[in-house]
Amino acid sequence: MKKYRFLKFNINVGSVTLLVMFSSFFILSVILSILLSMTWEFYAILSALVIVCFFNFKKFFPGEVAVNEEAFFYRSKAYPYSKYIIECDAKLIRFRSPSARAMPYYRIVIINKDTRAEKLIKVHNAARRYKGANKQMQVEMEELRDQLKQYQS
Repeated sequence: MKKYRFLKFNINVGSVTLLVMFSSFFILSVILSILLSMTWEFYAILSALVIVCFFNFKKFFPGEVAVNEEAFFYRSKAYPYSKYIIECDAKLIRFRSPSARAMPYYRIVIINKDTRAEKLIKVHNAARRYKGANKQMQVEMEELRDQLKQYQS
C-alpha cells in the first residue's frame, strides 16, 4: 500500500509563522481580558475569530491518501474499486480574477457506481517554491493518478 501525505508539502515557514501569530494573539488577548476584566462581548468576538482561523487553517492539512490493489483510502475510509470510480486530476487548478484569488488545488473525484453520487476531494497546494516543494507535489499527484489508472484497469 502506497501512502501519500500531502501535508509535508503544505507545512512551511509561512504557515507555521501564521499559526504562531494567531495562537500568541489569542493567548495575549485572553491574558489582557482577564487583567482588564473585559465583558462577554469581547470573548464572543475573540472565539468567533479563533473558529474562523481554525476552519481556514484546516484546508492546509488534507487527510492521508493511500492506494492499494483493492481500494482507495481517504481519512481511514476505504473506497473499493468494485463500488467506486476514482479519478485524479494531476493538473493544478488555479483561479485568477481581479476580485478574488483562491488557493490552487488538485482534484480527486470519487464516484459511486450505483448512485452516481460524487465526492470531491480538494488537495490544496500551499507549497512554496522553496527547495522545489511545488514540483515534488506535482510529481506525487502524477504518481497517484498513474497508480489509480493501473489499479482500476
